Amino acid sequence: MMICIRGNNLTVPYVFFEGNNLQISCKFLINKMMDLKLNMATIFNKELVSIFNQMKTLFLFHKEIKKHYLISKKFNSINDLYFQDGDCAFY
Repeated sequence: MMICIRGNNLTVPYVFFEGNNLQISCKFLINKMMDLKLNMATIFNKELVSIFNQMKTLFLFHKEIKKHYLISKKFNSINDLYFQDGDCAFY
């Protein structure tokens, strides 16, 4: 997992999991935010977000943010593209 802290915002641009490490990762992020007194987290990983939504936290609210990508027509046949926040690709 890569985290970036800027001001009061913790961002998770890249995350890769093996097995059932999602809950451990969420607890780590919550503890890190509390230790550093951060008040905002930006996470685009679907699995990580779903675990956060199931956990009880001290944070007041969350909102959904969607990012749109431009993809070349050459990739129209690919149906299961998955991008993370920091991904950038050229063809």
